[in-house]
Amino acid sequence: MCTIFIYAIVTCLSTCGAFNLDIEHPVIFTGPNGSYFGYTVAMLDNFNGSWVLIGAPIDQDIFQPEVERPGALYKCRYRNEETKEQCTPVQVDNTGNTEQSMVFHGRSIKFHHHKDGQWLGVALDVRPDDQSSVLVCAHRWKDNFLLKKFDDISHMNGMCYELHSNLTAAGRLVPALTKLNRLVNRRLRYAEFSMGSLGMAAQFSDEGGQLLMGAPGLNDWSGGVAIEKESDSRRDLRYIEPVHSIYHDNYIGYAITTGSYLSRRSKNIALGAPKANNTGKVFIFDLANPKDSPQITITGSQMGSYFGSALCTMKLSSDRWDDILVGAPWYSTNGSQEGRVFIYVSRGLMGFQKSDTELTGSSSRNAGFGSTIINLGDINNDGFHDVAVGAPYEADSRGAVYVYLGTRDGVWPVPVQTVHAHTLDPGLRGFGGAFSRPHDIDKNGFNDIVVGAHISNQAVLLRTRPMLNLAVVFIVAPKKIDPGRKCTNYGLPYPCARVRFCFSYQVIGKPVPDEIDLRYTLDVDVTRGRRTNRAVFIESLKNATLTEMTSLSGSFVLSKNSQTCSELQTFFLKSTKDPYEDITVELRFSDSYRNTSSILPISAPYAAKDKVYPAQQYIRRKISIMKDCGPDDICKSSLDLLKTTVMIGRSNSTYIVDVSNDVRVNISLINRGEIAYATTLKLVVPWNLALRAGWRTMANTNTLLDCKIRQIRTNSETRDIICNIGDVKFLDDVIGVSIQFAIRSEFSTESFNIISSIQTRSSDTVVDRKTTVSEVKVQYLPSVKVTGFSTPDQRVMSERHDFRGYENVTHIYDVTSFGPSSLSRGIFTVHLPVRESYIDLRRYTIDTEGRVSCEVNRSSTWTAVYKTRDTTIRKKMMINCESFPCVSITCDVWDLSPQQSINLKAYMTVSRRIFTDNTNVKHIRLESSSVFSYDSDLSLNIQIKETGTSISTDFLIYEKVLHTGKLELWIVLVSFCAGIFVFLIIGIILLKIGFFKRKHRDDLLTLRKLQSRHCGRYRNSSEETSDGGDGSNENLVLATDYRTVAYDLSGESSPDSPISRTFGDTDYLEPIQHLSDRD
Repeated sequence: MCTIFIYAIVTCLSTCGAFNLDIEHPVIFTGPNGSYFGYTVAMLDNFNGSWVLIGAPIDQDIFQPEVERPGALYKCRYRNEETKEQCTPVQVDNTGNTEQSMVFHGRSIKFHHHKDGQWLGVALDVRPDDQSSVLVCAHRWKDNFLLKKFDDISHMNGMCYELHSNLTAAGRLVPALTKLNRLVNRRLRYAEFSMGSLGMAAQFSDEGGQLLMGAPGLNDWSGGVAIEKESDSRRDLRYIEPVHSIYHDNYIGYAITTGSYLSRRSKNIALGAPKANNTGKVFIFDLANPKDSPQITITGSQMGSYFGSALCTMKLSSDRWDDILVGAPWYSTNGSQEGRVFIYVSRGLMGFQKSDTELTGSSSRNAGFGSTIINLGDINNDGFHDVAVGAPYEADSRGAVYVYLGTRDGVWPVPVQTVHAHTLDPGLRGFGGAFSRPHDIDKNGFNDIVVGAHISNQAVLLRTRPMLNLAVVFIVAPKKIDPGRKCTNYGLPYPCARVRFCFSYQVIGKPVPDEIDLRYTLDVDVTRGRRTNRAVFIESLKNATLTEMTSLSGSFVLSKNSQTCSELQTFFLKSTKDPYEDITVELRFSDSYRNTSSILPISAPYAAKDKVYPAQQYIRRKISIMKDCGPDDICKSSLDLLKTTVMIGRSNSTYIVDVSNDVRVNISLINRGEIAYATTLKLVVPWNLALRAGWRTMANTNTLLDCKIRQIRTNSETRDIICNIGDVKFLDDVIGVSIQFAIRSEFSTESFNIISSIQTRSSDTVVDRKTTVSEVKVQYLPSVKVTGFSTPDQRVMSERHDFRGYENVTHIYDVTSFGPSSLSRGIFTVHLPVRESYIDLRRYTIDTEGRVSCEVNRSSTWTAVYKTRDTTIRKKMMINCESFPCVSITCDVWDLSPQQSINLKAYMTVSRRIFTDNTNVKHIRLESSSVFSYDSDLSLNIQIKETGTSISTDFLIYEKVLHTGKLELWIVLVSFCAGIFVFLIIGIILLKIGFFKRKHRDDLLTLRKLQSRHCGRYRNSSEETSDGGDGSNENLVLATDYRTVAYDLSGESSPDSPISRTFGDTDYLEPIQHLSDRD
């Protein structure tokens, strides 16, 4: 097996620091201080050599010394060496601030130059097709003709100049906005050409011959563009002027680019409008037949981002249309204003589609990334155009340039080279603020670019080095390794494979070196990661010991037009673990730069998205391991997911919020086919289920599973759990898998799903029995009880009571949660009747164990629902929310756990005037009410949505006067003597009838004993007298329960009764002796 790989070795990661833009040998040009030298840059080839042209828009002009800082254009000769070149000014104009007449496109025009501060060099371009002309503009050029002649005003029309490429004579003036009748729209009172700012952006059309001059101030800053072709015909000067009333203050023409966006046969012009709609827009017009309304509009997404201030045309795919890159240098994430570049892919007449790829820099604050964008052309010879983006204010305005590769799928979003200003010259500032058109100035076959650094008054030429094409022959054999076939090398009983590789090179561009040094590294089983390598190289040392290695390194010296090959290398397969996974052999190589200072071969990141090696390339080959799965070596398993059960606690029914604390998923599966390698179980569970552990059960043996959490979806409410079950053989016992989860937070839905699926690295034949969906119902069962009382609950007053002042009343409500689920959220409202000058709420207090937030609403007109009315009391007034205005205290309640409560006390005052103003009312009832309502997404499970109670306070008034006069002393004495006399008479009568005599002592003792036995009320009567008497200690028996004894006490003895006679009521206080005294 032999495979040949040929690569044009290009770009790596931005961390490499180098692509084929040569940052080791930059050419730096420096201009006068304070001139903004480097604000614009270009490259030019003429008969006198190669030149770098640099604009300095606020410099003095030696050809017009009387003009104050009009700006200047410099030419700097290019020499093929690293030097800081001296630059000389170019004569663009020498007329000074004078009056001038000329014929322009068949019109005779007259104007008076005012070039002070005109910013000559704000735009600069060289005709791309033949390098025959140079275009330079001054957008702040003013026409003072009306000011000089009529004491009117100056007009900042703007002016452009077209110079011959030999740069020996002054340029041709292009006063495209000097029509007197178009200076101001006097009817609608706004400036038309007067403030046009012609030339803020300007360039030649791609095919040459036309000047495209942006005028963002045209028509009161609506903007537009002037399109001029040099001739005497008025038809060769055209304007694109979007309607002022629609596009006012858009700055259309701030940036310009051209391309075939809508049709391959026609050209379009794209105009940036960074202030349109405050988000910025790009308008597409037909270049051949321009109209004032755009064909297509692209709109930015963020206010103030200056979207559209930089444009670049680039063909990202092989279709017929060009695409557009749009800069938004002040685009901000988290307020940092770092900038961004957006990519829009053309769909022809259907417009543009925004690409998912967006280019970003280092995210440095105020970096201005996207201020400039340039299509570099194909600088790495891979067939796709590449792009550079400037960030002139990155790193404290030092600046940087980012280079991105074009690929078959568009622009690769990772910068392959980042050129930081400080790596070129520590004094550079504003580096990346301007790009030239790409041009091969050193004639090595690759485009070079000039980058402006206007803040430090410098410009830098970055040359592109030639590319190295490396041909690699990489041989690995055999294609499959048979674990049963052993190699005899070194006497080791392992299967093996052999590797050989060869290199040759050629260089695209100049110069071509005779030799290059190439280093290589050979790795085996590189995709294993941290797992143990199954294959190794074995080397015999001098002491005959064998050393195992997973990597071999070496180097070659490659000669031009010859091939260099390695020795035959052997690696051994020490383990056949994971036979479904191929053995990957990787060859990495890199140029060590010996005698190749102008050649920089670096590995292409697009060749391997998963892994990139700085400054090197790699090739991988795969070798498979033969498996015990029949002659075709394809394992056809037949996994079947038999059953999935979700257990909530000890049951498998419903999940109850705040009661259930764990979830267990039980799964059983079986394989009815060939071996299922690397079987995995995937569970998709809600995000609030936390994985505890997993077990595999087979043949009554439990094994702990390797389960991992893998979140592959952003902002998702689910997560993936992957459990490695291992290899499942044909008709093994049923395998049981149990995965246990803990609850991290409660559910807010009425149900949740757990999706189970099994996968294998084998070729499984069963498709429809590999996934199950288990639904678990969720019950939310809060229970709340509202109780209350009043203090005082009643107040009694007489009609002569002093009714001045107030009565204080407190209504107290308790809200208690009884569960079983915690109350997630509820609303508790207390309604209190009020009336001005009579009843008012002084204050209220809250005592709670949960989270409560309350507010008082005094404009409520709520009608009480929970109320009581006592209709039996006459002349009664009910004071509640039906008859009086109402104050409502509304409390939002959160997270009230079972047995937690809320106590609300409402302190009210009741004026006693309410009684004097309602003289016919003798009973006033003050009644408040409360309502508690559940507010939760899961409250659908609650049958009773509201509960509440009411509290009342009664005020009573006596209708008759209660006399409380002074009691006379004689009345007290007579009453006392009468009482003593009555008591003596009663005592004498009782003595006469024998009430105090002791009779029937034995019978009373017997009755007492029976009562003690049957009623359990025996009383110990064995106390002795304190003086040691004759044993006649007595007790009085109060036989209050004697009629409850199970004997007939009505007058006749029962046959079994020990009582010989009946007892009368006069016998129950007769003293009796203890039973012990009878002995």
